[in-house]
Amino acid sequence: MPVHILDSRPRLRKTLIGLIIFLVLFGLFGFFAAPHVVRSLAEKHGSEFLGRQLTLNEVSINPYTLEMSLVGLRVLEANEETEALSLARLAVDVEWSSVFRGAPIVRSVEIDQLRVRLARIDSSTYNFSDVLNKILDQPPTDDEPARFSINNIVLRGGHIDIDDQPLGRQHTISNIEIGLPFVSNLPSDIELHVEPSISARVNDAAFALQGKVRPFIDEREATLKLELKALGLARSDEYSPVPLDFRIAAGTLDTDIEIGFRQPLKGEPRITLRGTLGLHDLKLDDKSGAALIKLPALDVVLNEIE
Repeated sequence: MPVHILDSRPRLRKTLIGLIIFLVLFGLFGFFAAPHVVRSLAEKHGSEFLGRQLTLNEVSINPYTLEMSLVGLRVLEANEETEALSLARLAVDVEWSSVFRGAPIVRSVEIDQLRVRLARIDSSTYNFSDVLNKILDQPPTDDEPARFSINNIVLRGGHIDIDDQPLGRQHTISNIEIGLPFVSNLPSDIELHVEPSISARVNDAAFALQGKVRPFIDEREATLKLELKALGLARSDEYSPVPLDFRIAAGTLDTDIEIGFRQPLKGEPRITLRGTLGLHDLKLDDKSGAALIKLPALDVVLNEIE
């Protein structure tokens, strides 16, 4: 018996040494080589797919904790003269269980100083229409929908510039702050620490939504309340990125809706709507200007819609 113990010690020692060497090489590759590979692939394939130049200043990866951050991402317009999108920093913290479950489970996502430029070229064309058409033209698949769980999503300091060239108007959505506790179709038990919220300044007018999260052991739940009073709908169809067969000539919208997100540890996730929705003085025309629908008032009570 002692002989077997002595014989096993060299094997155990070799196994431990091999494991240590693997972890060291894995760390060296993750810390030093992987960021250059990710940056090169992102710039190459991202630019090819978008049809626009994509650049990254810096990529950092922690292979032991599966944390990755991108710094200084920029996407130019197709003419390469103006900037279509940029962000100061994107940080993603992935759960190790993603490797074993075959689906991404993300503990947190942080986006700092996202800046987007949207331009409406004509009634149905935007500066991103070619990218949208490329996505919509993808052939449908019969495969199961991709499974994922993304938690604790935070956007800080967002900014959107809208150039409405046909109408000669400029719009700005600034100081965008967004907090989403989770977006998921996969049960997971990640700790939630982000309260649901959205705030911004729309053409210097303040806008804010606040919610609450209830991270129960058997079911995670978050709610977001949406209240709008006499929101003008006239000509809002002109901003649709896909062609519509009607025009909104007039109308206002009132809402008092609570949006609920429920994610059980076992079972499918649920999104529910409850509250009231009101349309007033709605008028829809066809493309030639002929009246399609005139609706003085429509009040809808949503008890609970999934």
